[in-house]
Amino acid sequence: PELRDRSGLPFIPMGSYSAEPVSARHSGIREFKTGVNTHNPLLPWENPKSCPASEWDGTYCGNSVRRDPLSEVHAWLDRADAVGANVFYNLESIARSTADGVTGSGIPNTSCCPLQWQRIASEVREVMHHPSIVGWYIADEPDSGVVPDVDRVAVVAKVRETVLANDAKQRPTAACFDTTPAYYHGVHNWPDFLNATD
Repeated sequence: PELRDRSGLPFIPMGSYSAEPVSARHSGIREFKTGVNTHNPLLPWENPKSCPASEWDGTYCGNSVRRDPLSEVHAWLDRADAVGANVFYNLESIARSTADGVTGSGIPNTSCCPLQWQRIASEVREVMHHPSIVGWYIADEPDSGVVPDVDRVAVVAKVRETVLANDAKQRPTAACFDTTPAYYHGVHNWPDFLNATD
């Protein structure tokens, strides 16, 4: 899918991540909109990198929980809808691909974590009616991590497929890459992920 703004025109996003919690950000959306054209709120899930044994279900940490009440998420998006803001809805916290599959910090491969795939699909269906959402942020620096690239690329691609299968408006997916700068001293593997997102 092609990235388009609220009016349906193609555009190049220039935005920023936000602070938290969601309830503290309602008043600043209009002011934010005057400076940049896209907003990526850090919401609404969290999953600790250290997963207590009592909460490990064999695939993913059971304490992947909503940080902000769903009512607050909708209230924030309602505000974004009202002032005409563009939003990349952040799914990365429940779709994280940079993981070792043991600590609960992410999805290690496409065969893992059926509950997380259900959560991703449910989250998209829950918020997709908001017109402020112009795209889905599905991966944060997936090109750096501890699982093999082939697994991370496949996970990001499956997240994209899951999102598009549940988004009636077929809005594009996006990711932020880590290894693009020339000064990066690791493996510049970001091109591997180009076809995994839009």
